[in-house]
Amino acid sequence: LFLEDESRRIGNLYLPDCLWKKKGEGIYIELEASIEKRVENILSEYTQSPGWEEEALRAVHRIKRYLGPQRFDLVMEMFEKRDFKGVVRFLIEEYYDKRYRQFGEPVLRVSADSPESCAQELKRFYITLRDEGQVPDSALSEG
Repeated sequence: LFLEDESRRIGNLYLPDCLWKKKGEGIYIELEASIEKRVENILSEYTQSPGWEEEALRAVHRIKRYLGPQRFDLVMEMFEKRDFKGVVRFLIEEYYDKRYRQFGEPVLRVSADSPESCAQELKRFYITLRDEGQVPDSALSEG
């Protein structure tokens, strides 16, 4: 099971105690992607539904106090100019990446620019752990 390193709260939902505890005991793997790929992924995923702009503006207003007045005004200016790539890049670099918690040094870093290559590398890593007896099950086959 792979879990993103997010807070215990996701929206108005909370991860159950048992899952939160197991997550903390897990193996820390860092998936890395270029800023360009991350911006592309976010725009392609979040801009498909009607009303996404209003929803995005509401989300930015919810984090206004964390951005501060100058950075918030800059984001609003980019929104007004419809520079959505700029908005996303700015928020990634100036807000979200700074808020990620890290549990120390990752055991493995994997490029996520290519989902297929990333999945293959994660599978190889899992198989290595399984073969070394570090994971109890053999849910993945080598095929």
